[in-house]
Amino acid sequence: MRNATTVLESEQAKDRAATLRNCARLGANKNILFWYRELYRDQFKDFP
Repeated sequence: MRNATTVLESEQAKDRAATLRNCARLGANKNILFWYRELYRDQFKDFP
């Protein structure tokens, strides 16, 4: 049986791998990047 630390590290590694895959996929999609920029620009326009 694996200990809790090993399980946590394994889950963190899976989460990091999924995050990196998603980041790469989003980075390759120029259309979605454009709309995220527009969304953030609108949401934070009054933020100093």
